[in-house]
Amino acid sequence: MNASLAVRKAHPSDASTVLELLDGCCLWLRSTGKGRNGGMNQWPERFDPCEISDKIDSGEFYLADYEGLPAGTFCFTAHPDWYGRLCQDQQIREAVAARMEISESELLRIAVQSELAEPAMYWHSFAVSRHLTGQGIGRALLNWGEEATRQRQFRMLRLDCHYLNVRLRQYYIDAGFESLHYLGEQLFGGIFQKRV
Repeated sequence: MNASLAVRKAHPSDASTVLELLDGCCLWLRSTGKGRNGGMNQWPERFDPCEISDKIDSGEFYLADYEGLPAGTFCFTAHPDWYGRLCQDQQIREAVAARMEISESELLRIAVQSELAEPAMYWHSFAVSRHLTGQGIGRALLNWGEEATRQRQFRMLRLDCHYLNVRLRQYYIDAGFESLHYLGEQLFGGIFQKRV
């Protein structure tokens, strides 16, 4: 990682900076149309400050500084999203199987084959300052996430993104993530994982 990029857990006093980074990306997604895919918005118009503060308080949000400026933010947690609970939670599995129009047993087979039973770290709400794009900061932060996943003794890093955001999906594939495109992606979004 670039020596000028420093990553740390966000503190409660950083809440406004985290929100500014997230909301800056929300505004960019809306103004460019890149966040509106198939009539659906990838991100909300603005993030809920209380929800972000709660995640900061629980130690799940991180902030990156580049040469002293806020460069990016992300949520990094061992708490699985719905797709990380497919193998253990029958209710989730039943709902997903019904929406995918397959049997629950077939969905469980696919989830086990995709290694979703394996514990993982989860990456969410990833935003890089629009003023610092094109400098490799996003890739450096993903690299940080991979190393932090290893340090926490997990072997898998998972994330998701809007299934119609072709550019972002390719970004994650180029970063070495595997697309689990067969897991109901048009219903739920694109699921990606990387063994680290």
